[in-house]
Amino acid sequence: MSDEGAKASTGSKVLTGCGGCGCLFALVALLGGIVLLVFGLDPKTEEALPAAFGSLGSAVFAGIIGAVLLGVGVMMMKRSKQG
Repeated sequence: MSDEGAKASTGSKVLTGCGGCGCLFALVALLGGIVLLVFGLDPKTEEALPAAFGSLGSAVFAGIIGAVLLGVGVMMMKRSKQG
């Protein structure tokens, strides 16, 4: 029985870590996308605009996935501590 609790605790730590990294990646991609968007709006550096849209799009998906993993990891951690 204690072996199952250890597996849940390890799994919850992995999910929490992956979710935190996903949220951090989304934040970095968002900041990079904003910088590229500012450069892309200038007529001299318009070629940065497609990269800005790609970066902002990936930030949205990474943020959603990171938040879900983080939430599941925290709920699993709480559940393993209660039981």
